[in-house]
Amino acid sequence: GPPPRAHGEDLDQPELMKLVLEQFSCVTPEYDLMPHRITSRRDVFHFDAADRVVNFAVRHQRPVFGHMLVWNYRTPQWLFQKPDGEPLPRKQALANLRHYIETVMRHFRGRLTAWNVVNEAISEAEGEYLRDTPALRAIGEDYVAHLYVIRLKNPEAFREHLRSRHVATDVHYPIADHRQPAHHGMDTLAEAPQSALSGVAP
Repeated sequence: GPPPRAHGEDLDQPELMKLVLEQFSCVTPEYDLMPHRITSRRDVFHFDAADRVVNFAVRHQRPVFGHMLVWNYRTPQWLFQKPDGEPLPRKQALANLRHYIETVMRHFRGRLTAWNVVNEAISEAEGEYLRDTPALRAIGEDYVAHLYVIRLKNPEAFREHLRSRHVATDVHYPIADHRQPAHHGMDTLAEAPQSALSGVAP
């Protein structure tokens, strides 16, 4: 089944934790890794609650799936908005986003198996592709392209494969993800040579 949605306070219930360890092989913190739980303003980060859940899972050899780095709901205002609610300039919003992600990723480095990087970015509204969010309003529709990261033991081989399929990739992406050829019927990752994908590291 799906991983249990763990809360820091659940760790104080021994019988519940015994059941989790008996029935589940991985853990996803439901709230404690969300941006609004981790940061209240720039350079103020609160990791205690998330650390409790992550350390419990690691101690019991359960992989942890991070949920999530970017979301339209309950995102701290400083990331994408001015105090009056207006969007930040694109450059500042991107700098804030990078600062937040790098701080969180460094803190949990080596302890998490994977991340839900951006949550619910696709709109449910008819005729609207990306959900209207503070990140979208401040950065633009390519904000999702700044969030796609793949870690490989042979990144150059994979980058060359992407180039051969006309998919641009670098530290910053000149073409938004949903405009890339891979999003128009081409399964680029599936077509990649094994020499590029072998030894994928979480």
